[in-house]
Formats: sequence, structure tokens, C-alpha cells
Amino acid sequence: MARKDRKNRQQAVPEPEAQSVPSPVPAEPEAPAKPVSSGLVLLFWGFIAVLLFGTWAVESFTLVSEAKLERWLMLPLALFCVLILFLTRKKKDPDVPEV
Repeated sequence: MARKDRKNRQQAVPEPEAQSVPSPVPAEPEAPAKPVSSGLVLLFWGFIAVLLFGTWAVESFTLVSEAKLERWLMLPLALFCVLILFLTRKKKDPDVPEV
């Protein structure tokens, strides 16, 4: 029974719908995306370099275990990454409604 239904569905040719001419919608020019400033990129990589050098220095000159050092350095790194993401977020367009 199910096979007959499938065959009937496949053989049924849908009727062509009336072709409607789409009305030309004026395209709104998109604002060019503002690139991230080079100062912010330098700040990010500078912070990463300072964090790496600081980690090396603390590990070399103290008896702090690597596991403890990593745990304590992940917190400022995570906060800094959140800050960078917040500073580079795309501004919400006021004309677009929220879903």
C-alpha cells in the first residue's frame, strides 16, 4: 500500500504556477564594515606576549608549579579575550527587529 502511494506521489506532476514578475526592491546600500583598528590588534598581541614572557619569568625564578601557574593565568586571559570581543562586537542595527 505504501509503495503505491509513493508511486502516485512521484508520478503526479505539479502544475506550473503563474509566473509573477517580482517587483524591483530598491537595494539599500550596506554600510562598509569597519575594520578592527591596528591599535586594538597590537594591544591584543602585546598582552599575549607579556603574558607569555611573564609566565616564563615566574616559572623560571620561582618554585610555583606549572599547573597552579596555568590556572591563575587563564583568568586574566579569559577576561582580556572577553574585553576584546566586547570592543570589536558589531553594533546592532536599530531597524532590525529582534527575533
